[in-house]
Amino acid sequence: MLQANGVAVQQILARYQLYVAASTPAALQRDLLRFVLRGQAQDSLVLTLRTRTGGVRTVRVARSLSILSLRSATYKTYFFGMNPLDSTRTWRRLPGGIGYVHLGGLQETQLARVLPQLEHTRGLILDLRAYPSAGLGPLLAALWPVAAPAPRLGLRADSVAAIPWARSTVPVRSYPGYTRWTPVATLAPSPASYGGKWWCWSTKRRRAMVRP
Repeated sequence: MLQANGVAVQQILARYQLYVAASTPAALQRDLLRFVLRGQAQDSLVLTLRTRTGGVRTVRVARSLSILSLRSATYKTYFFGMNPLDSTRTWRRLPGGIGYVHLGGLQETQLARVLPQLEHTRGLILDLRAYPSAGLGPLLAALWPVAAPAPRLGLRADSVAAIPWARSTVPVRSYPGYTRWTPVATLAPSPASYGGKWWCWSTKRRRAMVRP
């Protein structure tokens, strides 16, 4: 993308990048691009694009929704439109016995109904493209017995001891810029382990929920 409504994209990004905080370069680019797309619903947006062959073309598109504030152009808004609680797009069984879960839209109150429907699928897709989403932690914890078969993690089926796995940092909201470590998460065999294959669906540039 070279220009938006006649203004160079790099010029727009340079104007706003000092006012946007992000954890990774990819997240910074994602948030800055919202300024490129800002406008009212149904207003035309003229984009100048460079093609794969090196040529330049201009396209005119109409926004399907208003993009005015910094947070209004998220993937979650695009995916769910004006109804973020639309459960028909949050989880479903796909052809071939494959389960699909969109973790950015799944509500913790839905787990009791969703998990039994996915228990006997041949595979499970965990869609992470709604990052950042504050509710992913509890959802992943609830899904862990389903999504992590103990034998594939090298745990003995008859073992009763848990092993340390990972820990993370979380912000201390009363002290901006300060973080603290969470307790170490552990893994242990579970009789409810999922027996199929599972995939995590992220984006091309890997805006992952966690980093090494």
